[in-house]
Amino acid sequence: MIPTGCSPPWCCYRSGLRRWHRWRRRHRTT
Repeated sequence: MIPTGCSPPWCCYRSGLRRWHRWRRRHRTT
């Protein structure tokens, strides 16, 4: 999970994490 095209790495990381969580919530596959 490497943020590309972002100034603050933590910003991209947080954004991606939130998106992942939303996707995981929608697709409960575990």
